Amino acid sequence: MILNGAKISKGVVIGAGALVNKDCQTDSLYVGVPAKKVNKLHELDI
Repeated sequence: MILNGAKISKGVVIGAGALVNKDCQTDSLYVGVPAKKVNKLHELDI
């Protein structure tokens, strides 16, 4: 769920069931309630 006023930048991945209440930085992974940045996507081995 993305709350009103939160901005999602380019390349952001949001995990299932996450609650986004703040702006999300570019190329990052966000999960949890409230959503928190877990890692930059270029740092993951996927």
